[in-house]
Amino acid sequence: MRRQKIYYFILCMSMTFFAGSLWGFEIKFLDKFELSQEKELIAYPMALCVTEDDLFLVSDMKLAHVKVFDNKGNLLKILGRQGFGPNEFTRATYSFYEDGKFGVYDMDAWRVHLYEREGKLDFKRINSILSHTAITDAHLKSNKIYIAGYRIGNDNNEYEFFSIDIKTGKSEFLMPVYYAYGFASYSEYKINKESPVIAMVGGMNKFDIAGNFAYYIWEGNLSIIRIPLSGGKITCFGHKTDNYIPPFISNEILKTIDLRYGKASAYGKARGKMSFVDKIFAGRDYVMVIYRGPTRNETLLPYTAQFYTLDGEFINEVRLPALSYKTPFFLDKEENILYSVAAGDKEEDEEDYYIIKMQVSKGNPK
Repeated sequence: MRRQKIYYFILCMSMTFFAGSLWGFEIKFLDKFELSQEKELIAYPMALCVTEDDLFLVSDMKLAHVKVFDNKGNLLKILGRQGFGPNEFTRATYSFYEDGKFGVYDMDAWRVHLYEREGKLDFKRINSILSHTAITDAHLKSNKIYIAGYRIGNDNNEYEFFSIDIKTGKSEFLMPVYYAYGFASYSEYKINKESPVIAMVGGMNKFDIAGNFAYYIWEGNLSIIRIPLSGGKITCFGHKTDNYIPPFISNEILKTIDLRYGKASAYGKARGKMSFVDKIFAGRDYVMVIYRGPTRNETLLPYTAQFYTLDGEFINEVRLPALSYKTPFFLDKEENILYSVAAGDKEEDEEDYYIIKMQVSKGNPK
């Protein structure tokens, strides 16, 4: 009888584990609130960070500062102003809030400005790290800034991912450039780097860090690159479902590509028929990749989130609530809450901006 109970217990535990592994993730809408523009207009929200006490830090690239809002959308403070001096920005772009520190990439100065909180609304600039190159993403881990950006290494090879020690200034080169665009070698990269697809897509790269690994993406390919931060083999994974349409060169694109600045709507419509990888987050037990497009019968560009294990096994994908084009995202990894900045979706409120709050949780079976 006792042996039967043991067998039954083992069977139940096995079934529980097996059933749990069948469950995917879902993203549910929680809340939406408008960001006030009474004191200061929002011109170009480039990035979003959310603190543990619900301050919303929005980097405004066009106005060269960071707006600080509360969780009701009230503007509380503005960090910085346009310029090259202390506490000034040329263009405030990509940002992060990690380990109690806030970092902002200043695009034309090629610097990551690092801030420390000294009170509810006091952010003191404690360091300014020269990136040596234009970058598209940065994150802080311990005493190192990790950077997605092109740079020549000490061995004269080309790299697309590296770190800078904020105390010593020493750089460490972690990923050769060819990995970023899905090539197998430097020679293959050199042959194909001027291809029409790469030129059309651009060089926007994003990454996130979990444990001792960085998870890195290029917007032109749904492939996640897993980079060990302490040395080791770089690996790739990714799952292209029927919802994902890789970027391609079409007659429509060729007709509109030279009009991208003068007639952006036609160019955007042509690109809207493809998918572009937008953002990646590495949580405690999942990797989430967000891609936008293609537009089929929707009035707004659709966003889709894919989930993987930290080892790269595909779990599932889900459609996000309707958002505006190229919206900034931020993931609260403790509460598994996904935030975004979205523009108004109607003609009368298209200049308004909102914070969208979404809950990431275990959902329906795969």
